Formats: sequence, structure tokens, C-alpha cells
Amino acid sequence: MRRLGGVGWALLLTALVCLAPGAAADSGALKLKSAILGKLLGYDRALKKRVHGSSVVVGLITDNKSKVGGAQLKGAFAGLSRLRIQGLRVSVTSVQLSGSDKQRAGAILKARGVNVVYLAAGTQQDTGRLIVAWAERNRVPVAAGTAEQVRAGAAMGIEITGRRPRMLFNLKASKRQGLNLPAAVLDLATVIR
Repeated sequence: MRRLGGVGWALLLTALVCLAPGAAADSGALKLKSAILGKLLGYDRALKKRVHGSSVVVGLITDNKSKVGGAQLKGAFAGLSRLRIQGLRVSVTSVQLSGSDKQRAGAILKARGVNVVYLAAGTQQDTGRLIVAWAERNRVPVAAGTAEQVRAGAAMGIEITGRRPRMLFNLKASKRQGLNLPAAVLDLATVIR
């Protein structure tokens, strides 16, 4: 049996706190994903190189097929704004893409100073492809809500099945998007090669 190191205990405690009894299933799962994303960014050795200024900007992407609306997603991820990650403040911005906005997605993300993208579960594949292509050109990691999105090019994913979180990493996408996590973090996850 593998012993938990500091990373493991941090993620385990986060899961226990965020999924306390009585939490709404969707809201609790989204808050858990947010908390885990915050912890993972704390281990990203390339984060400070990506950030221009004094805060990390997390862009939350939804479209008309997303399983969750932008307001609900932003509410669940609001806890990130109270964190400091590697000494940097965190801000969260919601980006609802539809129609012609999809073609301008990269310009919208760049104008908002996004350093990390979270792609909502259920987002259309064409939206995901556009975001991943932009992220690879700009070395901005994409986190996602499903394994399918990770296989399609997101650098990392956080899935919740029942009350169990599962972290996923796409190593090739992580490298292209500039995500640099230590092996100890990858040992706790499902790695897609």
C-alpha cells in the first residue's frame, strides 16, 4: 500500500471538506473540482512564468451545450478567488461562447489575461478544439471536467464519480500547454499518454 505524502494528504482533506454531507451534488462536485484545481496549480513549476502581473486568471469556458451554466460554474469556482497560489492572487472570469464568439475565443481569453482555462463538462467538441488549439499556441494549460475532454487535448481533468474525485493528466497535452507538475502529483492520477 502506497503512503500518502504531502500532496496526497492535501488532496484527500480537500475532498473530505468539499463533499461534506448535505452538499448539493452538482455544486459540491464543482467546488471539489475547483479546490483540486487550486491545489494542482500550486504544484505547477511553470505557473509564475505564465503569469504577467500579480494574479493568476482562471477562465471558465461554457457554451450552449455545457452541462452547467456560467453563473453556476463561477459560483462554484469563487473559492479560488480567496486563495493565493505560489504567492499570487487568483481571479476567475466566466466566458460563455456561442456562435461567432467561438471564433473570437482566443482574443477574448487573451484580453482577459487568462493563464489557466477550465472547460466545463458537456462543452461542444468544436469549442473544446478551439480552446485547446489556442491554449497550445499560448502555452496555457486547459483543465476539464471529463476524461473525454482530457483525451481530446486538455492537459488535466478532474472527474467526480459518486463522491470520489479522480485526477487525469494528458502528458503530451500538458507539455504542449506548458503545465509542469512533479512526478509525485502524477503518481496520484490516471495518466493518459
